Amino acid sequence: ADFADIYCFSLESGELKNLTSEKSPAIRHSLEWVPGRNLIAYVTRENDWLSISVVNADNKAGWTVTRESGDKTEPRFAQDEARMVYVRTEGFTTVVCERSLHASSAVALDPGEGVARYPRWLAGKQVAYGFSAPQRPFGFLVQENTAKSDRTALPAVGQPALSGVSLRQPQPFEFEVGPEEIFSGMLYRTPDIAGLVPGVIYMPDGPLTTRRGEFQLEEQALASSAMTVLTPVIHGATGFGAAVENDLRDFAHTELESSDIAEAGRALGREESVDATRLALVGHGFGGTLALVTAGARPGIYSMIVAIDPITEWSVELANAEIPWRNWVTDRLGMPLTHADHYALRTPATFSAVIDVPLLLVRTARASASRRLQMDMLTADLDEVGVAYDVLDAPNEPLAATLRRISREVSRKLAAG
Repeated sequence: ADFADIYCFSLESGELKNLTSEKSPAIRHSLEWVPGRNLIAYVTRENDWLSISVVNADNKAGWTVTRESGDKTEPRFAQDEARMVYVRTEGFTTVVCERSLHASSAVALDPGEGVARYPRWLAGKQVAYGFSAPQRPFGFLVQENTAKSDRTALPAVGQPALSGVSLRQPQPFEFEVGPEEIFSGMLYRTPDIAGLVPGVIYMPDGPLTTRRGEFQLEEQALASSAMTVLTPVIHGATGFGAAVENDLRDFAHTELESSDIAEAGRALGREESVDATRLALVGHGFGGTLALVTAGARPGIYSMIVAIDPITEWSVELANAEIPWRNWVTDRLGMPLTHADHYALRTPATFSAVIDVPLLLVRTARASASRRLQMDMLTADLDEVGVAYDVLDAPNEPLAATLRRISREVSRKLAAG
């Protein structure tokens, strides 16, 4: 649903009260009682960003607590006072903030230049939260609720062994997507490389989100062969405000994503250290779909296309999709029967006959049965229209390991011309 109301049920009287019935329809979730107060905190949409508000369970009065820019989510209150921690996301970073309910501003607690999540109060004034940075795998930090307090690191279980592994430090990268409209992405370079290197645009699986400044094994794996890798933000992605996120819904009748991916490739090719004649477009799942579509709809930019377990038949995909993914797709694109034109613009078969660059299709052992079926449907279509392709069957391994294989293969093929 596009909006939700907040109800309060009294165990004593049995009364069920709608606390937001007199307010405008809005997204409302992540409810949290305020200690010692008859107030309920919740996350809602405030203008272009998600914010944290409170409502009185007695008289329905309320106000917005957080008014700074960025999406504010995950409110958690201390056990014995009206102080809360929450996360604020803007651009490529997510920080943990702390404030009292009536404070005019918040204090950022985490080390910065990374992504924080899952904040929780511990005993006394201590706060625990998860944190990750591009060269720092996810773990937990514990500290007092002040910015300059000492932090105790608690590594998370199951993190990859990184001994001897060279990790890149990504940098924000801006590119134009239209008149007076600039988007950005995270750019992974290998330092101290002489001469021009191949460039790779990487599109992960859906839903579309911003790949933030945290530990990203997939991008690191692609960059392992000394190629420069860009993961761009495109229209429809979360993290840069409602206007960007809603654009896919508003312009689903256009080739919006293909245009963005094409502009990202052109911008990457203009980088002084990147060889514009050796650009590859690599996508996984929905990202693989967009890679195939872009190859046909926007030719002349990419020298190689790699599609990993792509979506190629939307009726099959949606019939077997998990509910959150199905809801995301149909909310943006409508239903296939009523908005067939929207789906046609995101179906590889619409453009596959004109793909004229090397094409590598990757089938992973971990792909769902419906994705494997869709790969078979794609190869049958390519055979019918006479488009050549290679197939790589990846074993049962993490996606990052498969991307490392792909990195070596792409580097080899682009070097061979």
